[in-house]
Amino acid sequence: DDDDDDDDDEELTEEEVAELREDLRVGRLCLSDLVIALRQDKETVLAAVQGTGRRSLACASRELQGDVEVVLAAVQSDPSALACATSALRADLAIVLAAVSSNPFSLVHADEALRRDKAAMMAVVA
Repeated sequence: DDDDDDDDDEELTEEEVAELREDLRVGRLCLSDLVIALRQDKETVLAAVQGTGRRSLACASRELQGDVEVVLAAVQSDPSALACATSALRADLAIVLAAVSSNPFSLVHADEALRRDKAAMMAVVA
């Protein structure tokens, strides 16, 4: 019964949650393996995107896909994670620069209007 699973997950100790986060951080566990409640927890998602940037950001809640801190951590871990960010953050020059600084090809995931902006593109190539 799914309700029983949810009850079990709510009873995780702080130590167990810390272990899960560490497993996510080092890539031993994927965010998609966790229940939805943990995929909506910012600290858990932050740990996950540090280990598997794009894969984890794709499994995060839409709200966290639009969180600057989460997306920045994701693109620093995996520049292609930009593809999983909300459109607003794909148009955010600071986020795009963080991704492009590690992998220039991640620019393909940036908002089209930003890619057409000459001043923004000058910042990217600087």
